[in-house]
Amino acid sequence: MIVVKKDLDLLKRFLACGINPNAKNYDQRTPLHIAASQGLITMAELLLEAGASVLSKDRWGNTPLLEAHTGGNRNMIKMLEVAKVSQLAELSSSIHETQGMVKFLSTEYDLRRSLGVWYVGI
Repeated sequence: MIVVKKDLDLLKRFLACGINPNAKNYDQRTPLHIAASQGLITMAELLLEAGASVLSKDRWGNTPLLEAHTGGNRNMIKMLEVAKVSQLAELSSSIHETQGMVKFLSTEYDLRRSLGVWYVGI
């Protein structure tokens, strides 16, 4: 992983090419998990700017914020807490915007059944 190698320039190039900042490894850890656990603030900032989720959980249920708490880097913790509030607000906003807009697309069979219309063969 690029974050493990601490290669900031390579991370910038990959993100500029559209690599998914929420890609997960075999333990379901994202690059943000790694950056948070190692206190790599600049890398974490780049990942967050590219859309990395601070809410993502690894296979043990740990989020990048929990990894930062374990590592004890106060600046990282503060940055991820701010990102968490922002991402939760954005998620809540998008849920409210789409609420009531989702339409159930029924099959012809369901439509006939709800109307009590039955016909044989065609």
